[in-house]
Amino acid sequence: MPKIFIFLLLSITSIFGDQFSFNFKCGRSTPTADLNSIMPLDGDVTLPYTYDETNMTFTIDYSIFESYQAAHPDIASLCIFENVMKFTDALRAECFKLHEESESEKIQSCAGSAYGQVTDLQERFPYPEYDVLKVLAGEHYHGDRFENTVHNLQNSCGDYNLSNVALTLNFIENELPNIFNNIDSECKVKLVRNYEERIQDQIEDASKLDATNPQRNRRIAGSQMLLDSLYKVLAENDYQFDLDLNHLSCNTIEETSVEDLSEMINLITDQFYCSPHQRGQNFSRDIDISAANSPSGIEHKYRLNYEDGKYNIEVNLEFGASREIDDNPNRFQEITKQCLENLNDIKGPNGEVMNISLYEGDSNAVDAPPLKYIALSESGARSNSSVWSVDIENRCHTITHEVLHIMGLCDEYPESSIGYVIDPETGEHKSVSTGAELKSFNCRALGDPNSIMRSPSVAYALASADAESSFTGYLCDKSLSDEECKSSAPTGVFSAEEVAVLNADVEELLPDSKFIVEEIKTEGTNLLNPRHFNTIIYPECREKNSVYYQCARAAYMTSGDVSGEEGVVCPDLPPECANGSLDWTK
Repeated sequence: MPKIFIFLLLSITSIFGDQFSFNFKCGRSTPTADLNSIMPLDGDVTLPYTYDETNMTFTIDYSIFESYQAAHPDIASLCIFENVMKFTDALRAECFKLHEESESEKIQSCAGSAYGQVTDLQERFPYPEYDVLKVLAGEHYHGDRFENTVHNLQNSCGDYNLSNVALTLNFIENELPNIFNNIDSECKVKLVRNYEERIQDQIEDASKLDATNPQRNRRIAGSQMLLDSLYKVLAENDYQFDLDLNHLSCNTIEETSVEDLSEMINLITDQFYCSPHQRGQNFSRDIDISAANSPSGIEHKYRLNYEDGKYNIEVNLEFGASREIDDNPNRFQEITKQCLENLNDIKGPNGEVMNISLYEGDSNAVDAPPLKYIALSESGARSNSSVWSVDIENRCHTITHEVLHIMGLCDEYPESSIGYVIDPETGEHKSVSTGAELKSFNCRALGDPNSIMRSPSVAYALASADAESSFTGYLCDKSLSDEECKSSAPTGVFSAEEVAVLNADVEELLPDSKFIVEEIKTEGTNLLNPRHFNTIIYPECREKNSVYYQCARAAYMTSGDVSGEEGVVCPDLPPECANGSLDWTK
């Protein structure tokens, strides 16, 4: 085939080759005796690949892993499995280089393909058969494996990714008590949460296996033994948790259930996170909770600083965009900073004072607050907590609303665009992002009309207003009474002069409508309602935030009659937010 033809063919299909590297570390879950044999692959590993830009798919040359597996069949798959996330992150980074000047959708599609390579990798190098007896006994793990794991758990404040060493009966029963006695209360809470999540994940993953798979029951039984062991360690030792366990459902430690362990850990968590903040007991605490692990179902990423009755909440944001979208995404740092500085002091239900600020140090520094990456999209796109439209720069109220999502608050407005249309021929429900006939999130508890999470423009205007902004305006049909009109979402906050102009305009241009106003006192007008405030300063405290957590959990749920999914119904809500009640955040 002529070379020029090959070149043209490759140009048309946009297939080209390159390579990516990542630091390969092995040994966390391998026998100490084998460490010397695996060292040749300990360090930077480079994998060649070809990339089809048209279809946004990768083809990776795994020769180095195949050679490694041939030489060390007993441990190669274990080591490769340990490095899956490094592999994925490195491949995703290639997407930003490959599509540096492209729109964000291409980058996201490429990143999705990178994640898809994990399945390919795991199929090629399957994780070794799970021998529950060997794992539970911890017979592979001894010496420096134990010492390194103890060191990591004692010095990471519970954030260390639990290795297989930590998930053995030997370690839980003999090492974990000593670790608990050498870390502070916050670290204990994080560590027990970490254990709970890992054991629950193990049980859930095993439960998904086919019932005929012999590994299914072995894995469930193994996880149950770990659960019993952890429960026993927590129940029989005094780690300053002071737990009353008499009301739990199990009669003996041997009958522990996942629910029992969860309830115990909830008690531990509440004891720590619900303790009142006293003057003189100043602290700085990083709050980093994924949506999956959040009691409200909403992500939390911020630093909670407390000093003498005053709270300063710091958010650490990093903005990114392709050059076509915005060639200077860093300018959104200053825009966000200014929007937050415009807010008045936020008052808590017990006289506390809160300010929200943008962290201004190196966003990627080790001592920085939890980092939230914000991708910028084209003007006119709908913003969310992870993707902001570039025209948000002119809307401080939207910026503040999205920042509060990062602090754990949910939406409280009725969805107006996203949802489903019904195909007239097939009757199927089709998902759409605009123009929905049936709106998504119909299970959501709606909030107070002046809430920042329901009516951002109104709430921000009130919370940043001076004494001259003193009227809330409502535009509605003349057939409605004034009280019915005021129950709808406000149009905005206006000065006396603006009210006069709007009255005249409505009378002239909208004869079937009326514009009514309600005088307000801006002094003391708060950005946050009491339950908003407590959710932020007492994260994970179910005792103080039970109503908010229960109501918020339904915020992004859609019932089956809307989505077309059979058997899906909205959950029962507590009376504070059920049956159209709007005051559940107060």
